Amino acid sequence: MTIHDLVIRRADVPDVQAIADAHRDSIQSLGSAFYDRDAIGAWQSGISAELYRNAMQYGEVFFVATGTLDGQQRVLGFSSDYSIGGPVHGTSVYVRGAAARQGIGRALLRRAEAHAVASGA
Repeated sequence: MTIHDLVIRRADVPDVQAIADAHRDSIQSLGSAFYDRDAIGAWQSGISAELYRNAMQYGEVFFVATGTLDGQQRVLGFSSDYSIGGPVHGTSVYVRGAAARQGIGRALLRRAEAHAVASGA
């Protein structure tokens, strides 16, 4: 699939539902190659827009990749950076199945890592 108009930017509260949707898509489309249906169901059961809204309020910083895929503008994936304590940070990256293997995950990870380093990691 060809992606047009790719932009990676810092996410904000209006993005939380799109982040949740991209997270579910990634788990379902990519995770199913490695996990059974029960594991997939359990993994995505707690995903909601509220999860990301709360994470943002507690200091987790999210980045989204947006672009046009199948004629629709959407969040194609996201990454995050969060402080675990002192210079130790954690990151996560999820990309929609249709957008995988196009360098989006790598670009999102680099953005989260750069934020972690700038924040003292």
